[in-house]
Amino acid sequence: MKLESYDDLMLWIKTNNKESYYFRGYKEDFQLISTLGRKKENKESKVRFEFLLFQAFALELVEKLGELRFTELVEIAQHFGLPTRYIDFTIDPLIAVFFGLGEEDSDCKFRLCYVTEDNPLLQRALTPLDRTWEELFNNNKSWEDVHETYQSWQSVKCLESNTPLKKNHLIQPAFENEYKNFFSRQEDFTLVLFSGEKTNTRKMAQKGIFIAMKNPEEKIKKELYEEIEVELSNADKLRLRKLLEKENYTYSNLFPRKIQDIDIVDIAKKIKN
Repeated sequence: MKLESYDDLMLWIKTNNKESYYFRGYKEDFQLISTLGRKKENKESKVRFEFLLFQAFALELVEKLGELRFTELVEIAQHFGLPTRYIDFTIDPLIAVFFGLGEEDSDCKFRLCYVTEDNPLLQRALTPLDRTWEELFNNNKSWEDVHETYQSWQSVKCLESNTPLKKNHLIQPAFENEYKNFFSRQEDFTLVLFSGEKTNTRKMAQKGIFIAMKNPEEKIKKELYEEIEVELSNADKLRLRKLLEKENYTYSNLFPRKIQDIDIVDIAKKIKN
């Protein structure tokens, strides 16, 4: 389907702005691959790189913001530009349009896609790592093995409960394996829904949800989404930009720098450099 006028685009938005629809705006196919997957390194190197950046970023955030849940930390990392296996979607089609339009001097062509919550290919919740003490002792492990696994299980407990992550969890050697195991247990495509949490200011501003990719190099499958091509005249592009500005869909509003008065942009830049 192709939309070639401002009025057609507004009609499409009105028709498809439904509670269980999630939207993404983009210009090129590669933008349906996670930011981690777009890196040129091999997959093993990418996953190692992902973890090291996340660990450094999470340590900074926990120190400055206090304890945060694992899933909150991953989402903040994604929204502040660290490479992750998450792909951003939004519950607001006009936010998707903002991202599709891109820079002020970009052309008038972009694409919109949307996924629906009832798509059978989408997993609806992240899969927990659910080891217990009983499982450990029933496997005839030595005390040394149990103790070693327990150190790992401690971090798993934090990943999968509402218990916030502490600095000592983030720095223990077992945490890297549990970080990898957490994502390896997921289904291919998992919908991480908008939760309304107020910690992540960018998630709130962008009304963000995510699709978590088990394989960070994989593109979202065609069966998961419907795609719309948009090609506007310069006059309609200007009209659309004026609408977005009037409704406060601006870069400064959608990309706040801070969380709790802490400049997260500066922290992310320091970690990436």
